[in-house]
Amino acid sequence: MSRTYQAEGIILKASAMGEADRLLSVLSPSEGLIKLIAPNARKTKSKMGGRTALFVVNQMMCLKGRSLDKLLQADVKYSYPGLSKHLAKLTTAQYWAELILCQSIDGSADRKLYELFIQLLAQLEDCEPQRVYIALVQGMSLLLHHAGINPQLNYCCRSQEKIEPTLIENRPGVLFSYEDGGVILAEASSAAPKREKSLLGETKTDYTGYVQSRSPSSNQGYRWSPQRIHRLTLAQWLILNVITPESLSIPQPTNVYEEFGTHHWSSVEKILRGYAQHHFDRSIRSASLVNTVFQL
Repeated sequence: MSRTYQAEGIILKASAMGEADRLLSVLSPSEGLIKLIAPNARKTKSKMGGRTALFVVNQMMCLKGRSLDKLLQADVKYSYPGLSKHLAKLTTAQYWAELILCQSIDGSADRKLYELFIQLLAQLEDCEPQRVYIALVQGMSLLLHHAGINPQLNYCCRSQEKIEPTLIENRPGVLFSYEDGGVILAEASSAAPKREKSLLGETKTDYTGYVQSRSPSSNQGYRWSPQRIHRLTLAQWLILNVITPESLSIPQPTNVYEEFGTHHWSSVEKILRGYAQHHFDRSIRSASLVNTVFQL
């Protein structure tokens, strides 16, 4: 049986290996996630240099190995040069690539994920600079939805009670819970630990606190439980609803996104980041650049 195979793929991650080689993580619609060694790709005169750059789509010839495959040939199909010319766009693409690496399985084909990423990059390249951060958050929502972990927003994850704006604006309030997979109705009690009271008053988007949340069974009343939680504002809840895949398929007024300030979008990104890191059980390293690049 031949050990060589052909595959189309886009480079999600590239790192140095040895003296001149490059280690690649490539997403292929037919092969899933592939780990490849590109021999001598880091040499100055190597033809593989530009072909093994981030977000280049190649038609490849590969050789199967025991643990890592080898890239024998790469012919560029297309690339996204506009990303490298704009730091915020490049950071956004790297952020998305990490979310894809979190959910991709070696050798497991996922054509829909591949096509989604290609579509996101094409839209990002043409995106107006002032809307890149919005595109980042929308892309996060789409990728989480594809992974099957898009948060539940319109009904309490525990009681299934419908979430209304009045519940968010007034006490007891609505919480976003990583463990529950979306929003829960909650009420702070006078018997709550002192630390819990201070946490609910903070603006941080990621913390562990103790909340008294409504039980699905009314006769059980309220119960205390440790949670990774965030008390939602109305603006945050509205943004989370606007960027769901279902909402994105419906034409929106041109000013719908501008109604929310940058700080609201920033807080939603942090909520989704913490939610993704909790479910994937790994950190998103590119996120550390977000505040600096977008000057938040």
